[in-house]
Amino acid sequence: MMTIIEASPDVSADDNYLIVNAKKENVISVCGVMVFILPENREVVEARMLEILGLEIHGSNDEGKLVVTIETDSYKETGDAVTQLQKLEGILSIAMIYQHAEVLDDED
Repeated sequence: MMTIIEASPDVSADDNYLIVNAKKENVISVCGVMVFILPENREVVEARMLEILGLEIHGSNDEGKLVVTIETDSYKETGDAVTQLQKLEGILSIAMIYQHAEVLDDED
């Protein structure tokens, strides 16, 4: 299934598409990101990264590759966090590896 966020009017939901509202806030949104930094800047960059809402560093190696997740309560917050990460001084590049979001029931 492909998820379309804020679809254009000519796209309709069917068996292959799920249209969601990007501003929806009753969700849990998780993405996995590979982050590339210069190893000599590691401590400073990691400290800046951890200031981003919902970001957690799970692992790293000596070459400056970090495995990161971002978990938030809305699509917008996830997008904002990824944008903050991209703009952070000391980040060479990022690659989003995984993204999943689902609407929470009232019981969740």
